[in-house]
Amino acid sequence: MKVTVKKDEVVVLVQEWLRSNGFLETMQSLERESRVTSVKYGREQQFLRQKILAGAFDQATEFLSTFRASPALDWDRAQFLLTRQSFLEAAYARDDDAKAAIMAELSRYEHKCSREEYGALCYIMQLPALTDHADFYDWTPQQGRLDTFVAISEGMDHLFPPSGHQRLLEMMAPGRLDDLLRMAVLHQLTSFRAQHPEVELPSTLEFSLLTDLGGPDDMALHKTLSEHVDGLKKAPEEDVLLAKDYDIVDDPKPFSTAWNIP
Repeated sequence: MKVTVKKDEVVVLVQEWLRSNGFLETMQSLERESRVTSVKYGREQQFLRQKILAGAFDQATEFLSTFRASPALDWDRAQFLLTRQSFLEAAYARDDDAKAAIMAELSRYEHKCSREEYGALCYIMQLPALTDHADFYDWTPQQGRLDTFVAISEGMDHLFPPSGHQRLLEMMAPGRLDDLLRMAVLHQLTSFRAQHPEVELPSTLEFSLLTDLGGPDDMALHKTLSEHVDGLKKAPEEDVLLAKDYDIVDDPKPFSTAWNIP
């Protein structure tokens, strides 16, 4: 049997992994290079998404103004969301002058937000840094822009109905790439045990994803790889990701997957 894997689906899996793990700038770079997006938007939605993710909020406002008369668009709510994102980015950059000016503009849309939303913005005005707020301790401009686009887009479903690709993506289980990697590891372990029943496997095996497990000699290689990756350090002056940034959920060590062998 011949198995064919679609390249675009691999790209989508990686994009969704990047998105769910907070690597949004990298996700957007992959979208531009591959010309593949995990959600197929219509022309209007794609244009709006590009402008918001690029931080071009004035251009996004100008574009949305063409739909201002449509009952499908809550214009003031959309303006609140875009202005709030500008405010949060100013607070993130610790630009107090811009923060104060944008807050004055936000007061025009107080009627289009909840008391909790507006109260949080007022509290942020008093803080030296946005990340001092418990709700924004790990906030990034890229995540905020994506959330803003999603919030505005969801309110315009009648104007821009979701595509079939989007509905298909919603059927994909969260963490799909991690699940596929786990299944690949289990397949290798099953094949290994069938071919080498004389080898006694430990109850917990630290399995590196960087190489195959083909024979008994590979056990030492996997151990060496795991120890090598676990020993990675980050030099203070270098912008290098630590191995811990690549943890698979629920796994105890970076770049490795722990399996209990019955």
